[in-house]
Amino acid sequence: MTAAVPEGGTQELHVLELDAASGEIEWDATVFSSLVQQFAAIHEKNSYATPTPLVDGDRIYVHFGPHGTACLTADGGTVWKTRELNYDPGLGPAGSPVLVNGVLVINCDGSDKQFVAGLDAETGKIRWTTNRQPSTEIQHYAFSTPLEIEVDGKKQVVSSGASDANSIDPQTGADIWRVHYGGYSTVSCPLFGSGMVYIASGYSLLMAIRPDGHGDVTNSHVAWKQTRSIPKVPSALLVGDSLYLVEDNGIATCLDSRSGKPRWTHRVGGTYAASPLFAMGKIYTLSENGDTTIFEANPSQYVQVAKNELNEQCLATPGVIDNALLIRTRSSLYRIENR
Repeated sequence: MTAAVPEGGTQELHVLELDAASGEIEWDATVFSSLVQQFAAIHEKNSYATPTPLVDGDRIYVHFGPHGTACLTADGGTVWKTRELNYDPGLGPAGSPVLVNGVLVINCDGSDKQFVAGLDAETGKIRWTTNRQPSTEIQHYAFSTPLEIEVDGKKQVVSSGASDANSIDPQTGADIWRVHYGGYSTVSCPLFGSGMVYIASGYSLLMAIRPDGHGDVTNSHVAWKQTRSIPKVPSALLVGDSLYLVEDNGIATCLDSRSGKPRWTHRVGGTYAASPLFAMGKIYTLSENGDTTIFEANPSQYVQVAKNELNEQCLATPGVIDNALLIRTRSSLYRIENR
């Protein structure tokens, strides 16, 4: 896991490895420190170490927006570091990298420039950059994580920006298709299933897109749109042919993934930044004040199973290891399970 530690008016950016069984910290590596670049103000719900680490074999990849990207060994040693991705993240970094056939694909949607970058996973060198389409929006920044998909036997990376989304060839950075939706501050991640890509813009729009197009497919490949009860921060969840959404204000909705028509809506309560999680046949939602509500993945009706309280601020989506939940709060990391 990553962490940002205030130090002398700036920030130290750390990576920590914890023993999954005991929670003990095995090592703590300071990846970037004493940076010349001034750390700008960030959103109150963000940090300088929000992006999630990525592990591939004995390599650990971490990204801190324009403040640095690095590859570490399994014991915390440095393989490479780079600070070549220069842009103003506006409200702080948030999107995580994805690894596709030796290329780290990273969204760089700042207030000054908006592009997607492909870094060589072995060296950290930039292989390619792809600029977003020019936007008429006043605020251009976005905070989404790309998604790897495969269409007709070929890899694509779907990348959501502030006002448009691109599907990119991960080896060359070439645009395959793009769709325009307007808006800004897109946070949620794309989804792929039922033969379509699902993208939520920053403000009240969910689109289902057929991914076999080329060029601008806004008017040709958008299968349906939905504008009611669309979350701004939490990502949607696809289970079978149902899309489950938990809006920032605590309204849960189930949609038919093929038509976009609502199946049910229910007020869970609370406010949400974390995305819903599907595990062991159930959906887990974690509110900002630390309440975990568990309900069935039932397309017919909302059926609550349980509700539990941690009484701490929670903004990160839970993880799963074995049969346990990993929940990160403002001050702690919890492992919760029924042994």
